[in-house]
Parts: sequence; structure tokens; C-alpha cells
Amino acid sequence: MKGFSKREREIIQKGLFEKGKELFGQFGIKKTSVEDLTKAVGISKGAFYSFYNSKEELFFTILEHYESEFREQLLKEAFQEGVDPKDSLKRFLKKAIVMMEENPILDKFRKGEMEYLLRKLPEEKLMEHFGDEDDFFLQFVEEQKRRGVFKDYDSKAISGIFKMIFFVNMNKDGFGEESYDEMIELVVDMVSTYLVNE
Repeated sequence: MKGFSKREREIIQKGLFEKGKELFGQFGIKKTSVEDLTKAVGISKGAFYSFYNSKEELFFTILEHYESEFREQLLKEAFQEGVDPKDSLKRFLKKAIVMMEENPILDKFRKGEMEYLLRKLPEEKLMEHFGDEDDFFLQFVEEQKRRGVFKDYDSKAISGIFKMIFFVNMNKDGFGEESYDEMIELVVDMVSTYLVNE
């Protein structure tokens, strides 16, 4: 197989990333084939594997990119000056849920693709990812405790509550559409009430 120059590799990698966002967002992981991706960027199926070990790895790379943007945007908006901290936390959690639901990749991941992806990816890659996620929540919690925003509960317990809210959202289909919005509203309200210092 003919090797690609550095510039060609950069262009192809960017193309796979962009087409991956488009195709995975529209069809999900299972219904998008390696051939769909390679046809979209004009390379052979064999050439695909010099960039990614699998379509699942490409999806995961895109997912991590979105999650990174998602965290950055949320942190910018959290606990701004002059805004009541309790209201700010409510907005933070609601905004996170809306962002997950509006992003086609995160939404597809939420709608049953997670289990499939967990089966297909190497365990060490998943452990690294979930470790980063734990670090993000823990750092966020520690920062808010340092600033006096959060009460002095165990940081890992608070971090776990945030993850639990996102986990519920990832599995919202199991909670019944008619009561889900009210349930999330109640959870967000209770967490904000008990977590934030007066």
C-alpha cells in the first residue's frame, strides 16, 4: 500500500474526523461502516486502519473531542460573579443535560450505543477515559469547595452525584417520558438546595 505524506495524513485524518461526526451523528456506530467512512474521504478500507484500529476508535476520538468542548463550555458558565450560586448550579446541571441531548454524537451515545462501544474498545482506553472524567468532576468539586460554594461533604461523594445525574440522563428512556422532565427538575433542585452554602 502506498504510504501517505505527512500532509496527506493530516488531510485524511481531518476528513475521517469530520465525516465521522456527520455519519455517526446521523446513523450511529452500528449502522456506519468503515466503507462508508473511507468512501466519504476517498481512501481504501485497508488505508483506514493506518489511522484508526476500528470505527469504534474513531467514534471514541470524536466523543472525547465533544466531551472536552462540553466541559470547557460548562466551566466558563459555572458560578459567575453576581449570580446566586444555587441558581448557578441549577443552570449548570440543566445546561449540561440540554447540551448532551442537542449534540448528535452525545445523543446517539446516550441512546444505547454506550454498551456496544464498551464491548468493542480496549479496556485500557476506557479506563483512561473514565479516569479523566473522574478527575474533571473531582477538580470541579474541589474548586467550588475551596471557593466556599459547596458545603463540606466528601468530594468524591459530590462528584458521584454529578455523575449519577448524567448517568440518569444517558438512560432517560428507562424512566418514562411523561415523568422524566419533572424528575430531573426535582433532582437538580434537591442537589442544589443541599449542596450549595447559603
